[in-house]
Amino acid sequence: MDAVEIKGPAAAFGPRHVDIDEDANRFGERYNIRFVGKDKACTNDRFKGKHSSVSKEVSKDWCDGCPERDRCEYFEPFNQIENETRSLTAPHNYLEIFPDILDQWDEIEVILIDETPWYNIFEKTVQIGAQDITHTRSALRNLDEGNKSDSETIEDSLLLLDTMSSALTDEDGGEKQSNRAYKIATGIDFSELSTELTEIHDERVLDGTDYTDAIVAIADNLEEVERTTHWASEQGIIDECDSPPDELWGVDNSTKDNANFELRWRNFDLMEIARQKPVFVLATEMPTESVEAIFELPVVTVEDTVSPDAEVIQLNSRMAGITRLRKRNQTFENLVEFTRLALRRECATGRKTLIGVKKALKDDVREQLQESGFVEGDDFELGYYYGMTGSNRFEDCDAFVGFGTPGLSNNVTDTSSVVSGVSEEILQQEGREGELRDAIHRIRPARMEATPRVYLFTNAVDLSSDFSGTYERFNTPDIRSTLTQRVETAERQSRIQKFIRDSSPDPTITQMVKTLPYGHSTLTSELRHLNKQGVTESYEDITKGRGNNPTRYRLISS
Repeated sequence: MDAVEIKGPAAAFGPRHVDIDEDANRFGERYNIRFVGKDKACTNDRFKGKHSSVSKEVSKDWCDGCPERDRCEYFEPFNQIENETRSLTAPHNYLEIFPDILDQWDEIEVILIDETPWYNIFEKTVQIGAQDITHTRSALRNLDEGNKSDSETIEDSLLLLDTMSSALTDEDGGEKQSNRAYKIATGIDFSELSTELTEIHDERVLDGTDYTDAIVAIADNLEEVERTTHWASEQGIIDECDSPPDELWGVDNSTKDNANFELRWRNFDLMEIARQKPVFVLATEMPTESVEAIFELPVVTVEDTVSPDAEVIQLNSRMAGITRLRKRNQTFENLVEFTRLALRRECATGRKTLIGVKKALKDDVREQLQESGFVEGDDFELGYYYGMTGSNRFEDCDAFVGFGTPGLSNNVTDTSSVVSGVSEEILQQEGREGELRDAIHRIRPARMEATPRVYLFTNAVDLSSDFSGTYERFNTPDIRSTLTQRVETAERQSRIQKFIRDSSPDPTITQMVKTLPYGHSTLTSELRHLNKQGVTESYEDITKGRGNNPTRYRLISS
């Protein structure tokens, strides 16, 4: 945010409340108008945590009659800018709703988007699971028993639910059932039924039963799915078809034992927003093609000229993707071993390490490290790829380990490609590079006084142009021996420093030789390196008189 000089009112959007607030705090009162979501702000025990699950109309009714409204954090920023438009911050999703709910939106001059907004507001998804279908079927039967809706429409809707349910359990992926479900859905007039189902759904949510009404979800979003299908066909991304492709309408089996029927589409409204105001996207993990796809406008890319100092060690013989690592084979064991060595080295110098890893491996890596005696929170932090974007909570870490390559699954890039027109190859490669780059910058290397160390245990990326300092690449045997050697050096130097710290008066090298398990030449070499690093210094002790002045060693800073 501090890279863009803006004089008029600006709206800055970030992925999470806490992170956008922390970034905005650096600007004093410049961004002191902070918008928050209703579920975060609501303190009414009856409604809190439920606003995002119900219709906008019901949520508004709750707020209109709420005794907590005058003190509600959600309405505070609206009141603050009522008489004067000022710069503000908000989560990503507000970008698509501000034009409708913020009276002062026309007076906002510039939009800043911090970190990628792709999955929050551009590539839209509704997931319908087996339980959602069960709850929706129950609501339909309630309407049928009460003669509250057209019986033929209810019958057709139940058939639609049965077909979707069959798709979820089909061993061949449910493609035939999905196509049939689409044909059924397009033949139903949902207008009256959707309103009645919404009322039932919102009442159930208020009573504690939260679910996605399958019929309402289809009624609300089918047109956008069809619009995206037509757009993708016009762009030559897909062939002309009678129904949406699997990427936009069908079963997602990527999560084991938890298949969902999914609707996906692109948010066309963002194109109009970008034609009204200049937009700055501050996201190093997004390729230019992806930003152009979101707004369908030419993009000027400004390269970051900051190349922070870093010592980078990279495994150059293995990509170490999730397919190989989840088998817990030798590659996985090697990466665990290398991570242990990296942690030993960093712990010896009093540094905490952030470890970036695929979410599916996070618990296993944690268990392996804890069994080795490392303490999460003190020695290391674990963050999973594609879950750290924009986060400031790892700023107390001084080193980074990339445990394998991030990588997006094929079904994710397939969908993103259809929705955006960006090729799968670009989405995969830029997704890997961008995510690793963003993960490394969670430790804020550009702000560090000491040179951070970065361990990349994958050959899927080349980030040599991102950093100044040393950039070393090794095969598996060489990276093992190199890390082992540097661990031993770090632990020796740590022990020497502790001995000096605990000694009074400052010790001589002869005293160190007598106590420490290292020879005279090894100690002389390590002390020379410590002196060069500015950790220790030697001086002549003149208290013994002329001719008997031993050389002593002391720490420059403890």
